[in-house]
Amino acid sequence: MRNRTSTISQKNMTFINYAQSRARSRVSIGFSCIVSEIQNFFWKVKIMYYV
Repeated sequence: MRNRTSTISQKNMTFINYAQSRARSRVSIGFSCIVSEIQNFFWKVKIMYYV
């Protein structure tokens, strides 16, 4: 019985780790998108300023 519970908890930990890593990668992807959007915005402003 004890072995079975440890296997279940190991599976849960694996799932939790997987979910956390997915969330982290999603946050970093979202952050890089925001950064590129900001860069695009400033690039457009520069072009408008020179034109």
